Amino acid sequence: MEHWRPLLIAVAGLVAATLGRDAGAQRELVARAVSEARRLGNEDALVHLAEEIGAVGIDQCLGHASRAGRLICAQSARYLEHPWPVLAVLATVLRDHDRQVASRAAESMVIILSSLDPGDLGPEEPDPSATEELLQGLRGLAGDRDLSSDIVAQVVTAASALARAAGAGRDVARDSLAHPEVAVRRAGVAALAGSDETEDVAALAALVERESDLLTRALAVAETCEATAARGREMPEAVVEQASVLLDDRRVRPSTVGPLLACLARASTPQVRPLREQAARHPNAGARAAWAALVSDGER
Repeated sequence: MEHWRPLLIAVAGLVAATLGRDAGAQRELVARAVSEARRLGNEDALVHLAEEIGAVGIDQCLGHASRAGRLICAQSARYLEHPWPVLAVLATVLRDHDRQVASRAAESMVIILSSLDPGDLGPEEPDPSATEELLQGLRGLAGDRDLSSDIVAQVVTAASALARAAGAGRDVARDSLAHPEVAVRRAGVAALAGSDETEDVAALAALVERESDLLTRALAVAETCEATAARGREMPEAVVEQASVLLDDRRVRPSTVGPLLACLARASTPQVRPLREQAARHPNAGARAAWAALVSDGER
């Protein structure tokens, strides 16, 4: 909770300034708007709710409404035109005893932060300390082993999106690769996609060596390939070995090995040539067909 204190104080100040002497009228407005959104029960109603009550109303709703109202407001938050003030409040809701409310809050946070483009929160940001405070709070949530794995996985995704937009490192994603739950590790692999930073590639390569879940290991192999071979760089030997294992296993489904095949189809380093030959004779007919289609598309 300590991580959120500065942001929550700022939100509380915004609420107080907005409500002023009309606190009762504001509560009535929020209650009426939430009730109408519940009655209509569609996406347009959620968009309208966000427009009508804004971040202040969403904050008030999340703190005081009924369970049904909190569910609606947690979902409506993603449609706010200016959602930044409510992010800290959404983050505190992730520890809510009601898992469905927490899950909707997490989904909204992921949607809001994933919509940011790289550089959106750079040094010229009006209040860069708010970004670091939010990141620090998300780090704490990602390391909370009392939270359900689906919530933590979404926290990893949200934190990584925020870090990307702020130009910060993806330490939350790297740390998540050591989580005991596979859903969280898989979210960490996805969050490191597109990065060719040495630390990130090393973390993925280390995961490849120890990962017991086939799909997660295959995704880590593919992402390491994208960060190295697809850019003309050498893959770590442990990753090459695991790629060879995936390309020689009849039980591996085309959907599992697909991302690796797509990378190999674009890569042309000497190191991947034997892997490309393996792909062409994969013991799974579906995987062979997928490889043939990728190579054919590349030749056009």
